[in-house]
Amino acid sequence: RSQTDGTYPITGEDEADAIVHGVITDVIRTQTKAVVGDVLASAEFQITLKIHIEVLRGGSGQVLVSKDFQGQAYFFVGSDLPTQEHQAIPIAAQDCAKQVTAFLTEGF
Repeated sequence: RSQTDGTYPITGEDEADAIVHGVITDVIRTQTKAVVGDVLASAEFQITLKIHIEVLRGGSGQVLVSKDFQGQAYFFVGSDLPTQEHQAIPIAAQDCAKQVTAFLTEGF
């Protein structure tokens, strides 16, 4: 959002005041609900996407911030678990992106 409203324009690294680098460090699937009457069968999962970002000073490359974030999404078990999991990952990524954006615009 900060790119679309013009608050923080996106430029090349040679013109940037700050450079944000990010990497996905882990994707974890956790059972959150079991099927009633069968605790070994899953009814719902949580996807947790963990990322690490670094904010570097433009020009010098000095690390200003090095921080971890995680985003979550939930999905119910159906007939095609891999597809449902793949659909949940972008939702977890969006949750992460919102946290990173809030941190950079409000808490940095």
